[in-house]
Amino acid sequence: MPRTKERLALDSARRMLHHGAYSRVVNLLGPLHDAEVANFLAHVPLDDRRRVVRALQPAKLQRVLAVMPSDALAETLADLDDKTLTRLLSGMPRAQAAGVLRSFPDSTRETVLQAMDEASSGAFGELLAYRQGLVGAIMRPDPFALDEELKVSEATDTLRRIQGEVPLYAYVVDERRHLVGVLSFRQLLIASPERRLREIMTPDPISIRPEEPQEEAAALISRYDFVALPVVDEEHRLLGVVAVDDIVDMLQERATDELYKLAGLGTGDRVFAPVLRSVRMRFPWLAVNLATAFLAAAVVALFRTTIEKAAILAAFMTIVAGQGGNAATQTLTVVIRSLAVGELTLSEGLRAVAKESVTNLLLGLGIGVLTGMMAIPYHPSVVFCLVLMTAMIVNMLVAGLSGAAIPLLLRALRIDPALASGVIVTTFTDCCGFGTFLGLATMLLRYLG
Repeated sequence: MPRTKERLALDSARRMLHHGAYSRVVNLLGPLHDAEVANFLAHVPLDDRRRVVRALQPAKLQRVLAVMPSDALAETLADLDDKTLTRLLSGMPRAQAAGVLRSFPDSTRETVLQAMDEASSGAFGELLAYRQGLVGAIMRPDPFALDEELKVSEATDTLRRIQGEVPLYAYVVDERRHLVGVLSFRQLLIASPERRLREIMTPDPISIRPEEPQEEAAALISRYDFVALPVVDEEHRLLGVVAVDDIVDMLQERATDELYKLAGLGTGDRVFAPVLRSVRMRFPWLAVNLATAFLAAAVVALFRTTIEKAAILAAFMTIVAGQGGNAATQTLTVVIRSLAVGELTLSEGLRAVAKESVTNLLLGLGIGVLTGMMAIPYHPSVVFCLVLMTAMIVNMLVAGLSGAAIPLLLRALRIDPALASGVIVTTFTDCCGFGTFLGLATMLLRYLG
């Protein structure tokens, strides 16, 4: 279906949702691509989403759920009875279904696993044994593998008999299922039919352990331009495979998660989330920010007498604190991103702190001089401009120091840097900005004119 028609159908479906015409919504969504339907449902109110899901044809529903974002999928299925939930999860890719099961209470997980056949239950149990964030949690078990002693003709015959999803690579294993090589379909097509796979395979392929973080798998896939990465155990036996689309999904979810954490939000908060849930998720972080704001206010209150004598200080102290906060946000973004993708390790922390400190010191010199010059029309005192410039330089330096050091310290304490760095660093820059500017002004008050 052309993109214009898809957009028109989705716009019509949104209008029908407002009127509660769920059967008409289902008719409009029926011809659309499964991924379009999944994305549409993920961004409508939860109650509407659940009603549409119940009305979709089973085959269509199964395909849509298989490509729906995991957080939206979990809350969509949360109110289903155990029998329906078991049926739907059994038809989904195992790694995705295991991710959904993780979000449910232990009692629900046990009920669903007991209702499955022994093989499926065992496979799900193995995936659930890996905690969220590890490679094992997103790997696809039972990857396509061929014995190294097979002839090319036998391997191609095996490939022709595959039903369902075509494998990305053909992994080559020995008799004990140790991973010994990998084959592309091109290698199979151009090789002589009588040759053995061990003769044409690429030996010792790069692999990863299931206990490794998912970011490591993403780094390897990006570095070597893979479309899939084999997962092996400690004895190098082939356990599963991580595909590039699994990594893309993980990175998208991780990016959303990091963005929400920086704003002090939970990932369950959406534009159409219930009002009380949004309030519950946002209030604690706002309360923490309120407490830190009072710390900054307490610093300002120490210089109340100075402000009464030179009211112009009240106008400019926010500039010093604000620029420090902006510089700290830039540093935080660079450092947290570098930690997330593995560019920065704790052992390199001092070097990173030094680099960001020097960077912000130079920025402070430039911004400080510019600020002093721009302040002349408001207060032509040279001393005032020097106080403003000095305070700006000091606060920008503090922004670089704290913006680099605090995420590293939190990571060393096993606390997510994205969750707490922002509010801590902002408190540093606010208190330091106000304290430095007003402190210098107090010392030189008689020269301010």
